[in-house]
Amino acid sequence: SSLLMVRIGRANDSVSISISTSGPPGSSRVTARLRVLLVLVIAACLSHSSHSSCNLHSNPTSSTFVFGGRSCYSGSSPLQPYRMWTRRAVILAQQVSSASPGARSFSSASLSPPAIEGMGGRAGAAVQSAGLQVALVPCRDDNYCPILHHPASGDTMIVDTPDGKCIKAALDEHGWVATHIFNTHHHFDHVEGNLFLKSAFPGLRIFGPRNRKVEYMAGGIHEEIIPGMDQELSEGDTVKFGDITGHVLEVGGHTDGHIAYYFPSVPMLMSGDALFNMGCGRVFTGNHAQMQASLAKLKALPDETVVFCAHEYTTANAKFALEVEPNNEALKDRVECVNALRARKEATVPTLLGHEKATNPFIRWDSPEIQRVSGASSPLDVFTFVRLWKNTGKKPAAASV
Repeated sequence: SSLLMVRIGRANDSVSISISTSGPPGSSRVTARLRVLLVLVIAACLSHSSHSSCNLHSNPTSSTFVFGGRSCYSGSSPLQPYRMWTRRAVILAQQVSSASPGARSFSSASLSPPAIEGMGGRAGAAVQSAGLQVALVPCRDDNYCPILHHPASGDTMIVDTPDGKCIKAALDEHGWVATHIFNTHHHFDHVEGNLFLKSAFPGLRIFGPRNRKVEYMAGGIHEEIIPGMDQELSEGDTVKFGDITGHVLEVGGHTDGHIAYYFPSVPMLMSGDALFNMGCGRVFTGNHAQMQASLAKLKALPDETVVFCAHEYTTANAKFALEVEPNNEALKDRVECVNALRARKEATVPTLLGHEKATNPFIRWDSPEIQRVSGASSPLDVFTFVRLWKNTGKKPAAASV
């Protein structure tokens, strides 16, 4: 037989439930199930309280759920066969808790998976389940460089190169040899390390948008050049990384030649500066119609797509998004998660595209609330209104293309 010991404690705005087990060898499979079921029962008993969020911490003999405050789902259970049970328990407990008057679940029912599962390391779990190893390398002030390794083939791809030395140090730490650089656009903080890395790894090939000289609607002739490029890419081209195929999407607007890489088998999107977590790139070309069409192309991808963008702009983006759409409950949940992650100096990248569709004002041109505040209804006019508002910090009188 097994013994289950339950401790329920209250601290400030939280209630913690600790369930410890003891028993003979081999009993853990049964007691793991009992712990999960017992937590569900206790969560139901707490349904009339104001406790609103849930945190799970586990060790080999106990599981602790914490309701209240700003806790998020965190930690990982060593009970691997029961991870699905545990996660369902957390989600159900949150839904039960949020049913009481005045309570608001940390993970809105409109977001599935819950908000905290849709950004940072947790959002990247699908990439690892596809057989890839991931290192998200912070570079410069706020850049990220995603490095993905395919163990079966030995291929290692780098998405943009903000700092060659920083990226090489990460590669050396993991024992990976760079084979591919996929550039999204020509800006210095995305290509600075190209030539350095190419000299360090002789077999490395560089892919990117076609080199061009173009006149921007915003004014001036601009040269968009990818240093050391081996293969130019355009809409409809494919790239191969291990046994994974990526599709090239032209998503101009931030720059004329900006491209993104979509890997449908994962699914995963490398969006560069086109789409950010609750934001989008500035429209340096001045062509808002081009940018809105590019974002519409990305918005059409599946909700479960894991999106790696190139900057940690999420705190500022979230603050602005709340100005634009203050009644969006899913957005409020995500903002709390952003605050919690950044307080721990954790990345908010990657994100889930479905969560962006629910909270990113730059692609929510179909939101009645944003249409109302903009006084516009067409996707282009609503997008342009929001983009100009973010540029200046002042709400425009009307959308202007």
